[in-house]
Amino acid sequence: MAGLIRARPLEGTLAAPKVLAERVDALDAPHMSGLNVYVERLHQRNGEVPFFDLFDGGSTARLLLLLETPGRSAATVRFTSRDNPTGTARTLRKLFIRSGICRSDTVIWNAVPWVIQATGKRRARHHPRNGQMPSANSMPCLRIFPSLKLSYWQGAWRRHLRRLFSGYGQKCRS
Repeated sequence: MAGLIRARPLEGTLAAPKVLAERVDALDAPHMSGLNVYVERLHQRNGEVPFFDLFDGGSTARLLLLLETPGRSAATVRFTSRDNPTGTARTLRKLFIRSGICRSDTVIWNAVPWVIQATGKRRARHHPRNGQMPSANSMPCLRIFPSLKLSYWQGAWRRHLRRLFSGYGQKCRS
């Protein structure tokens, strides 16, 4: 098979074993402790829930970017991260580079933080009318983020999220 070239994991993304191992080894970073407790509670109730990316701001973040749901993945340890080897993550990397927003000022999460489609199945459109509504229990308690100044929501959940976040007092954008 002389003409066959084996693809290497995308360097610098969590598809590269070395990059993933570095994240896993540092999961106990102090700025992540409250978030990891929250993730563990969600994991016990809902199954597969990715970790917050500890290279982001963690509990010291000033900007929360809230996406819809985690995509399917065969990875054994998962992170909600701009460093994932996906098109969404690639777009986020470009967005943050162009905006000049410092990574340590941000945290990325999902309105429905658990995986709701099976690996190998076609991804269904996740919409509030389809029953997987985010709730106060699926949102990170905003008290975990004492420096949070702005939340930005993306996707079909925007109107519902505005109601959930309305009592917290920080600026919200969708």
